[in-house]
Amino acid sequence: MRSTAIATLLLLVFAATAAAEIRTFERPRIGGMRLDWCLTWARACGKPAADAFCERRGYVGALNFAMEPNVGATEPTRLITGAVCDADMCNGFTHVSCAR
Repeated sequence: MRSTAIATLLLLVFAATAAAEIRTFERPRIGGMRLDWCLTWARACGKPAADAFCERRGYVGALNFAMEPNVGATEPTRLITGAVCDADMCNGFTHVSCAR
């Protein structure tokens, strides 16, 4: 009986995962510029900025993301607030995976 319950639980977990819509944005952009690593100037970096990016597109939040350092050396980045970072040290995302 216990093995049946465990099998049922695993089946439900796999079914829920399969039903979730996941989309990965490579080198995500906002307003035509690369998305900055931080939500506001040097604060709420990484997950908060990725979540905000996903939420603006109708997703629940970010599942996976990674930083690309020094994007500003080749192109400016834009914060969700609209501010632009055009210094060499500005970081962006290599990708953001969003889920519904």
